[in-house]
Amino acid sequence: MSILYELQKNIYAPKDKKNTFGNYNYRTAEGILAVAKSVMPEGVSIVLSDDVIEIGGHVFVKAKATLKSGSDVIAESFGFAGHPLDKKGMDFSQITGASSSYARKYALQGLLALDDGPADPDATNKHETTSNDKPEPAQSSYKTTSYSSSSASDGQGPKLASEKQIAMIRALGKKLPQEVVAKIRTASGVVTKDQWDSMTSFTASKLITALKDAEAQSEPALDDEIPY
Repeated sequence: MSILYELQKNIYAPKDKKNTFGNYNYRTAEGILAVAKSVMPEGVSIVLSDDVIEIGGHVFVKAKATLKSGSDVIAESFGFAGHPLDKKGMDFSQITGASSSYARKYALQGLLALDDGPADPDATNKHETTSNDKPEPAQSSYKTTSYSSSSASDGQGPKLASEKQIAMIRALGKKLPQEVVAKIRTASGVVTKDQWDSMTSFTASKLITALKDAEAQSEPALDDEIPY
């Protein structure tokens, strides 16, 4: 375990790639491996493998990153990525390759304890508001869908977001960079914990749509490291 400790302490894999569409930086599996190789001691290796699994009717690529010293396993970490059966502009093998690369990147990040530093919006957002301060919607580059106000109420006041909607928002949020999620939440007026707890079904629907649009528009980020 001292080998793992030294690796995690000394490795630094910056987000040296730029997604111009989403305006955020990212790292790649290849970039992480290049840095790891430069600091790994003699006889130590990282082995990557994939498996395709089905959960709840959805297909995922499950990647495993194994740190080994000779034939001894020191540590393992796993990463997951959705495997859609169809994606515009990609054949099936390219879809699999993109999902594999994305899952491997997160397996490596977990194994080597890579962090994002202060880039996480929650690291600097103090969630402080006053009764007279209302967050102004930020300009978002993501398209939204219009809804009829009749869908927001059942005649007894606005309906709160359902557990299913909350779960979907959280699941979608995990697929996107946190800076993108923060922009969308700000644009939807769901920033503080109080706003989250009092979110209506109508607002949740708009938020889900915006997150889905962002996921579709940022598809290249799933596999920026594969040139096609």
